[in-house]
Amino acid sequence: MSFTTDMADIAGQSLVLWQDAGKCRLQIRIKGKRQQGDRWLIPTAPCYFIKSPGTSRAQIFQHDKTTRVLAVLGSPKLDAPKTPMHCGQQIQGVLISAKGAIDLTKQLVDGNYCVNQGLDNAIYSRLAMP
Repeated sequence: MSFTTDMADIAGQSLVLWQDAGKCRLQIRIKGKRQQGDRWLIPTAPCYFIKSPGTSRAQIFQHDKTTRVLAVLGSPKLDAPKTPMHCGQQIQGVLISAKGAIDLTKQLVDGNYCVNQGLDNAIYSRLAMP
């Protein structure tokens, strides 16, 4: 079974996270046009975009003049109690170029994070490294 876990609109694109057979899938659509493709993420489902603290919007880090980074949190602890906070152990970056090209980082940041707590710039900088 496949269902949406989160979504974000940025740079004229709609990014949708899906939980699909225990894995996380990022669906990319350009507004007003057809779907642009799917990418599979490394963290296990469910996955969510890290939010700016105090908001329901995805936190966006401007890495340099041409690259923005969003962070996707997944791989929840199996023994953790279910809470509405959506916490997990792995973060993968979504890189968005000035031209709108989207790529996923290969490196992960491990730790204990929750969606609504945001991330500091040092973690985003690590995610943005090639």
